[in-house]
Amino acid sequence: MPTGFPNQLIIVNELILVCMKNIFKYLAVLIFLIAATSNGLYAKKTEIRLILKKGQQFEYLVSATQLAENRAGDNPIEIEQKMELTIHQIVLDKLRNGNYLLQADYKKFTMEVNSQGQNQKYDSNASDNPQFLNDLLKGLTKIQVKFEVSPLGVVSNLTGFEEYTKDIALNARLFSMIKDFGTDKIISQMFNYIPKTKVEQGDKWITSGILPDLNNLKYDINFTMAEVSPENVKLDLQAKFKYVSDKPMVQNYREIKVEETGVQKGNVVIDSKNCMPLSKVLNQKIDMVITATDTKTKAKNVSQMKLTYKTMMKLVK
Repeated sequence: MPTGFPNQLIIVNELILVCMKNIFKYLAVLIFLIAATSNGLYAKKTEIRLILKKGQQFEYLVSATQLAENRAGDNPIEIEQKMELTIHQIVLDKLRNGNYLLQADYKKFTMEVNSQGQNQKYDSNASDNPQFLNDLLKGLTKIQVKFEVSPLGVVSNLTGFEEYTKDIALNARLFSMIKDFGTDKIISQMFNYIPKTKVEQGDKWITSGILPDLNNLKYDINFTMAEVSPENVKLDLQAKFKYVSDKPMVQNYREIKVEETGVQKGNVVIDSKNCMPLSKVLNQKIDMVITATDTKTKAKNVSQMKLTYKTMMKLVK
């Protein structure tokens, strides 16, 4: 055996060890890069913009639960209201101004109200609805809305609600119950999560919202890009608001002033490819103070009510 063989073997073993160390280093770097990318550490700022194609269709199920509680006095009041609405949307065209033209059809609407042991139900697909509810709500599922939406989510030229809104507004109580469903607000605020500038994971921005129940109060919504993946993006949202009626209502010789403070918390999950909403969850709590002043004696009566809302929207088709 040649005398240099052991030395050559040692050199070969050392080369193998060096190569293995380098391989492990490269594997470690590769694993780190993959993990970093999946966690958004190397994600570049990107634009959230609607990217739609003619003929695309989206069907959403929107549900809302509202609980109103007044525990003061000898006769506590509790009212629970549940609603569900199915909305089908289709992209009709991309316009020269860069906006998309969409059509929305309200396909099914259900409502259930429980108050003081009484229960009322309405189902647009049923034939045994209470007559007064049927007369007022049957037109909701006949609505066909057309509107433009920009890549930034700004809705404009919305038509289709005019006649129905005019009819339903004649019944103040019922109109107040379905403001979020039976008006254009559900469409106009569907895309209000889109920021004007490029963002990345962890970034925050502010957009505006409207509360129909509070005399169309405008308020700020704080968004945070919470999670990013190749399939979807999760946006967390939070908001605070306050409403004070500027002109007291007069009912039965009493001036009624309403003050409401509330908070919102939830999230929106959007498609990474077209930035359309996949789901939305919104929890809202409101503390209401109602002050009734007798116009003759000036005696005041103050009552408080808590309102809890939960709204959910989910892409089902």
